[in-house]
Amino acid sequence: MKSMGWTIKKYAVLMSGAVALVVIAWVGLLNDESFSQRFKKGGSGDRAPASGYPEVPEPSPQAAEAPEVIPLGTPVEVRSQNRRVKVDQSQVVNASGGDTFSIKVERSQVVNSLDSGDTFSGPVKAGDGKLVVVYLTFMNTGPSASTLPQTRFSLRDSQGRQYAEVYEGRVSVLKWLATQGLDSPVQRVLPGHSAQTAQVFRVAADASNLKLVVDDTLLAIQ
Repeated sequence: MKSMGWTIKKYAVLMSGAVALVVIAWVGLLNDESFSQRFKKGGSGDRAPASGYPEVPEPSPQAAEAPEVIPLGTPVEVRSQNRRVKVDQSQVVNASGGDTFSIKVERSQVVNSLDSGDTFSGPVKAGDGKLVVVYLTFMNTGPSASTLPQTRFSLRDSQGRQYAEVYEGRVSVLKWLATQGLDSPVQRVLPGHSAQTAQVFRVAADASNLKLVVDDTLLAIQ
């Protein structure tokens, strides 16, 4: 009986020692910061999502950039006071007097000459190059009648060459516009009404891939 009692006491001492070691180890793990965080999260740690694929952060939204060349028929905003042009949802042209217009390119046409039929002014000829007519529509979106904004236009070809509007023979151009049922570039337009006119350019014979330029903005013409 004494032997059995001694054995029981010995096992009791061993068990109490083992329990003490477990408690010490457990306290040490709880003091470990990373283990403590995983324990508070229910042991999940930094496991991958249930799908088995790593999480990929969603890309931050970016503002849409204006196209390099504005498509044909797209209204654009022109600020004629400071000669700046940009595409805007308002689709408005600000004239120098504060009145507003929308403007868009309808189409373009290549011709050898423009003849109004007036024997006094004579036709406008292409010479060694070619004439390009760009048809435009202006809409008066302001509250009062106003003349069309006097915005300067030019054409740029694939080689970077730039061509101004035809100024010589201007009278012939204005008379030709009238024969085509088009309005003068200085037409006065009522609110809510539009005017259709055209700008004429003389370009080199080998000019190609032409774009209408309003300041730094390029507009498709065909």
